[in-house]
Amino acid sequence: MGVLETVILVGSLGLIAWGGVYLGHYGGRFDGSEFEAVPTKRTVSAGPAAAPESPEFKEGRRIYVANCQACHGTRGEGEGAPGVPPLDKSEWVVAAGPARLIRILAHAVEGPIKVAGKEYNNTGMLAWGSQLSPEQLAAVSTFIRQAWGNKGGPVSVDQIKAVLNETKGREAKWTVAELEKIPESLGGGSATELTPEQLRDKLKALPPEKLQALLKELGK
Repeated sequence: MGVLETVILVGSLGLIAWGGVYLGHYGGRFDGSEFEAVPTKRTVSAGPAAAPESPEFKEGRRIYVANCQACHGTRGEGEGAPGVPPLDKSEWVVAAGPARLIRILAHAVEGPIKVAGKEYNNTGMLAWGSQLSPEQLAAVSTFIRQAWGNKGGPVSVDQIKAVLNETKGREAKWTVAELEKIPESLGGGSATELTPEQLRDKLKALPPEKLQALLKELGK
């Protein structure tokens, strides 16, 4: 072996030896302990628990699906049949009291009716007062007042019976003009406090001149 080859060989061995010492000192080692701080399970927050559904609400859903859903939609969006108005966020459904809603369910309503600013010409609604018991009417009324985006209060059997007794013998369907003459809180128990959403919707539904008059009155 010549001198040059010997120098190269010795130099290479020296570099290898130095590299081994360097890696041994600075390279660290892997023994799995690096993962001890890593959680083995992830905890996922389920968010706030949903409020339990009342038996009346569940029964009301069953009645709605069986009798109302085909026309009013799975989410109360309406127009499952021509002229059928929505129930979701309807001012007729989430009113302060259920006096008008109970009458609509019991005897039906026909003719032009405005819901959320849009006019519908509902002519095919059935009168459920002769087909459903007071308990069933209370359940389905409670359901549609609290389902989807609605924030209305529950409807009791006593409220249903009060309206049925007051309208006993009526066979004709209601018109909007007739219903508007009935205070929401009468024939269905005392008025309930409006939620902020209901108050906002009522104010938005007022004609501009009436809203201005109300604001002027409140400012006195």
